[in-house]
Amino acid sequence: MERIESNFLARRLFKVAGSLVFLPKENSIRINDSFSINLDDISTIRFRVFSVGSIAFLSTKSGRYTIATLNSSSVRRFQKNVGSFVSNKFNCEGKKFAEVLSSFLKNDGYLRESQWVTWQDLFGRTPKVPKSLAKGFEIEADVLRHEADLGISPDSIRSQIDRKNETFVEHELSRHKQFFDGLGLTVAQRTACVVHEDNNLIQAGAGTGKTKTIIGRVLYLIHKTQCRPEEIVILAYNKKAREEIENRLFENGVSGVNVSTFHAYGYDIVRRFVNDPVNLLPEAESGQIARLLERLIQKLIETDEDFRRNYLEFRLLHRYPYVPPHEFKTEHEFIQNQKTCNLTSLNGEILRSLQEVMVANFLAMNGIRYEYEPKYVPTNGSFLSRPYHPDFYLVDFNIYLEHFAINSEGKAPDFMGGDKYVQQMEWKRKLHLKEGTKLIESYSWQFYKQNGFAHLRRTLTEVGVKLTPVPTGEILSKVRQKEANDASELSKFFHQFISLFKNTGLTLEDIQKGAEHADQMPRSEQFLTLLTPIKEAYDSHCSDMMALDFDDMIAKASLAAKELGVGKDVKHVLVDEFQDSSLGRAGLLVSLREINPDISLFCVGDDWQSIYRFAGSDIRCITKYSDYFGFTRQVTLDQTFRYGRAITEASGEFVMRNEQQCKKMIQPAPNSEPCLPINIYYETEKVNPLHKALKEFAPALGDELSVLILTRYSFTLTDTQKAEVRREFSNKFAIQFSTVHSAKGLEADFVVICDVVENRNGFPSARADDPLIKLVMGEADKYPHAEERRLFYVAMTRAKRALAITTTSEGDEIAVSFQPLAVSC
Repeated sequence: MERIESNFLARRLFKVAGSLVFLPKENSIRINDSFSINLDDISTIRFRVFSVGSIAFLSTKSGRYTIATLNSSSVRRFQKNVGSFVSNKFNCEGKKFAEVLSSFLKNDGYLRESQWVTWQDLFGRTPKVPKSLAKGFEIEADVLRHEADLGISPDSIRSQIDRKNETFVEHELSRHKQFFDGLGLTVAQRTACVVHEDNNLIQAGAGTGKTKTIIGRVLYLIHKTQCRPEEIVILAYNKKAREEIENRLFENGVSGVNVSTFHAYGYDIVRRFVNDPVNLLPEAESGQIARLLERLIQKLIETDEDFRRNYLEFRLLHRYPYVPPHEFKTEHEFIQNQKTCNLTSLNGEILRSLQEVMVANFLAMNGIRYEYEPKYVPTNGSFLSRPYHPDFYLVDFNIYLEHFAINSEGKAPDFMGGDKYVQQMEWKRKLHLKEGTKLIESYSWQFYKQNGFAHLRRTLTEVGVKLTPVPTGEILSKVRQKEANDASELSKFFHQFISLFKNTGLTLEDIQKGAEHADQMPRSEQFLTLLTPIKEAYDSHCSDMMALDFDDMIAKASLAAKELGVGKDVKHVLVDEFQDSSLGRAGLLVSLREINPDISLFCVGDDWQSIYRFAGSDIRCITKYSDYFGFTRQVTLDQTFRYGRAITEASGEFVMRNEQQCKKMIQPAPNSEPCLPINIYYETEKVNPLHKALKEFAPALGDELSVLILTRYSFTLTDTQKAEVRREFSNKFAIQFSTVHSAKGLEADFVVICDVVENRNGFPSARADDPLIKLVMGEADKYPHAEERRLFYVAMTRAKRALAITTTSEGDEIAVSFQPLAVSC
């Protein structure tokens, strides 16, 4: 703080002193007759009045000042005079601004946000009086009144721009009514076609005609705004969608529009604008990257002993995430989960659980011979009241090893018997004590709370068991004698991880830090010892081939667009299925916009149908659209042409319970076919709910009925069960089976969603994402079962005329979600 010294009394009273003089002609305040400060440079001014004087606190960009011993009686006059001057000056400037603004707003056409920003840069920003300055001179009310009278407050200007654009849209729809009538578009679809903001987000619910809207937009731009086809880019989600859009444009006599997938568009940018010779990786084009990674992994195994050891330890001890038994509600659910893992040990036995496999493999890898579940024979020949088969018998040491499925509190899962299981543990301990046989123990909780293998190693060592690690070559030979499927699945897992990793923009260091706090940390650490050399080998292979995969292609295209000015000849970019976009794809769009701010971005999607997070899609791209791209105009396609009111209301109410989902009210088309209430069929010992639905409900819809039977996972219904359904009903209906993910884009008269009960294989699935994948996946929605709810919405909205749900008594909570629209059967 700079102090301006004055007379002795001032120094005694206030420590600082000075004077203020207002110079209106100079638009400034002079301090202490020594220097002046322009009013426009003052950021704050504050007065404190006392009986013996007053103090003014004044701040500018260059410093702060305290001016004291001003005449108290003149302070009010000073504030009033300066305030009146500032207020009048603001009013005068405001009038001039309002006149120029009025002229600007009279221009024809849609006023985009970028045009408004450019105009302000050219003709001056809205006149402003800093709030602190207005408060210091007591003119806040005057400023607000002037802003309101002149219509130059930020809210007023925004309202005027919105009204102008609304009027433009109304006139445009009226002027081109015959054109849009010929396309058969709804009011919302037509509105989406004519809005011309920099960033346009079209929220398109299931069956609301998003592709039709995209085609309408293109035809409108070409035929009504004189935009050349070559100035339009359409980015489709996949080849099938691209072909559909191309065919629809061709049917409407349009050629020359660049219709492409994101990956192909990125490749085209790199091919045309990057000097270095770069090709698309052949394995990427053929979908064989996992096989390439398998070859690279095998090469590392052959040439790098450390990698071989780490690879074998991960594959045999850490391949699958361990799910605590207490997370399963039923034995059936537990068994189904275990079946998704490879339960064959290194020695070839088929074991009962994943953790037993892990323990068995650890013993085998350390040269410890064992028998699995041998019959226990009492040493003194005493009679056992029931058969007893300990988990493992260490042959060379005459030691039994029991692996108990208990948590850190010593409790067992209810489906395993709960207290009864604990009592059996005690019985086994007492039996060994009585018979003089040696028993050691390991516990389930150690493998997800701690490093279970470190505990097991310590326990074995304490009882004199010598661990003699088997040479990695011998272990590898055993592994290769088994099945190759596990290796290919592991390669697919690395492919998924590396692809997600590239989309996040994270570094290996970031992932390593995340692993330090991840669930099952020893597993994460072991995985990372493999990830680094595998990724380095993969990157080296791509470099040698002078080739890029799809993820790198998007990243390199984004960089090229930013550095080389790609996209300057593009006026409109339209994106289909935007809810499935990754951050990498969004980054490419941002790069195009940075080099060419005139591009109008038109993204069509539905956050309610965002179901591919595991493949890299990030729902934030659509729910936080304006955060990525800037000021956005949103239009909702609010009429579905697929299904009637019962499904419309039930599906919308269901998905919008998550407040993070974008709010929209979807209505059935006026001429939509009648839609029956949603029926729920319960499984009992005597009733197969799927068969009952097809027998009782489907006939009510009439003949030539298409039926789509949906499951959460492909294995929910066995091939035998599917064959039984086809044998009994294929002569009556056209039946198709599908998982919900694969059903995206499908529809049928009658849809049955099977096994709607919360467990690891049902709906909603209780399976958690692999903790490793969480390290590179987009941020998860905090709402319970958020993505499962969106997936269920997709399932519901495949139905055109009727929907049935099969469940058990455990699924009552799900059933209640649909009352009163649902009818229990």
